[in-house]
Amino acid sequence: MTIAVRAAVPADRAKLKKFECSSGEDFEDEVEAYVRLDVYDETASFAEAIDQRLVVCEDETIVGVAAHRAQDLVDGNVGTFLIVGAVSSARQGKDLSNGRPASDVLMEAILDSIAGSPERTSTAVVGRVRDGNARSLAWCSRFGLRELREVEPGLIEVVGDTRVMRQRLLARRDGGG
Repeated sequence: MTIAVRAAVPADRAKLKKFECSSGEDFEDEVEAYVRLDVYDETASFAEAIDQRLVVCEDETIVGVAAHRAQDLVDGNVGTFLIVGAVSSARQGKDLSNGRPASDVLMEAILDSIAGSPERTSTAVVGRVRDGNARSLAWCSRFGLRELREVEPGLIEVVGDTRVMRQRLLARRDGGG
C-alpha cells in the first residue's frame, strides 16, 4: 500500500462527504460534519481564510484530514490556527501500512505544511477543542499542544510551538515517545 500526503483537490470532495471519524459523541459528530460539509466548501464564509487543506491517503482511501490558516498573534507575528485534524474511524489508534500510527502521519503532514507556509513569522500554533473531547485533547497533548484557557463555554484553546511539536513527533517515530 502507498501512503500519500497531499493538498486536497476538488476531486476529493466526494470522498470527504463520506469521511467518518465520529464514534457518536456530539463533539465528534461536529468534526465529522465539518469535514463532510465545510472543509472543502469554497462558498463557506471562512473559506478564503483556509490556507491549506490536507489529506492523508492510503492508496485511494482518505485516512486523515487537516486544515489550517494563518493567525495574527498579539505580538504582531503570524502563527497558525489549526482548524481541524481528523483520522478516519477505521484508522484511529491503528498503524498505516508504513508501520506508523495514522495520527502521527497526520501531525507530520500538518507540521510539514506549516513549515512550507512562508507567511508564518512565528512557530506558534493555536487550536480549539471541545471540552470533554478526551481523544482530541490527548492527541494535542501528545504533540505538545497544551490546554491554555476556555475561550467560551465548552471550548478549550490549545497552544503549542512547531519546534516542540516536531521534537515530540520525532521522538515517537524513533521509539522514545
